[in-house]
Amino acid sequence: MVISIVHARVVPTVFIFGDSIVDVGNNNFLPNCTAKVNFHPYGVDFPNGTSTGRFTNGFNAADFVVQKLGLEMSPPPFLSLNSWTQTLGGVNFASGGSGLLDATGARFIQVLSLGKQMRDFETVVANLISNLGMNKTRKFLAKSIFFVSTGSNDLFEDFQANPAKNETERCAFVDSLVASYQDNLEVLYLLGARKFALLSIPQIGCTPAARAISNSSGNCNEDLNESALKFYNSMQVMLKELSCNLQGFKYSLGNSYGMVDFFFKSPSRFGFKELTDACCGNQTLCLPGSTFCANRTEFLFWDVNHPTEAAYRVAAQTLFVGSREFVTPINFGQLAAIKT
Repeated sequence: MVISIVHARVVPTVFIFGDSIVDVGNNNFLPNCTAKVNFHPYGVDFPNGTSTGRFTNGFNAADFVVQKLGLEMSPPPFLSLNSWTQTLGGVNFASGGSGLLDATGARFIQVLSLGKQMRDFETVVANLISNLGMNKTRKFLAKSIFFVSTGSNDLFEDFQANPAKNETERCAFVDSLVASYQDNLEVLYLLGARKFALLSIPQIGCTPAARAISNSSGNCNEDLNESALKFYNSMQVMLKELSCNLQGFKYSLGNSYGMVDFFFKSPSRFGFKELTDACCGNQTLCLPGSTFCANRTEFLFWDVNHPTEAAYRVAAQTLFVGSREFVTPINFGQLAAIKT
């Protein structure tokens, strides 16, 4: 039985952007996209065992975060909507396989880059203004939460394409990603966003997929992890500057790198027993008919790239009540409570 706990609503709604960590089915509506998971065993623990397009066994990060904000689950995927009134309940623009750069995810033929997601949101704002007026739309957006999780695919694809890059070159690439992230946040701000809940890149060098391509006999890929840590540190600097330069800009940055590190150091605290293998497909892709583990709450990874529902649940709780070690300068709960 799947039980979801919905808290009292503290914001009007949530708008979600990013990649497969928060995608709830946009890729299902892209006819040429090859990054789709709308098949069993994905969704085996979702209500009614439905394969919705979420890249996990049940609810994902988007669902657990919005439940903390008072919604039942993530807002629907943008590409499923057919009326502007549906956007009043929030929209999920995320697309699995996408990244900050337009070129990221090209191997999947058709995904929605973060830039494309910004343009889609622009159409939503235009429709809101047309129907509600400028003042009501501004107030509505200023009180809403803008949740973003992206960057992992950019790092992973760049490493696969250029494994021989030196540290200077890797740092320069990370700097370019953070600059692109800043550009997109400024677009959201200009469109009316004021409260930003952001996730950094986790230790992607420790996913089963990264371990498989590591030169360290199945150990974590430290080049990828170092780039992910630099991304987090650079994001902190960039966000502090934005909060100084943009009036009313409020943010909370989740330290996904630190959270995953804590999982690895204290797995029993969260009930995890398997930290290196994937529940579905083990070290191979999770495909229709793939075998999958029965003890899913004990696995950190659902497939070779994505966490289990159990991991997402712990992460969301940490984001909302965690200390500055894991979410800074305030947690998601404090961000939501800010009056605008």
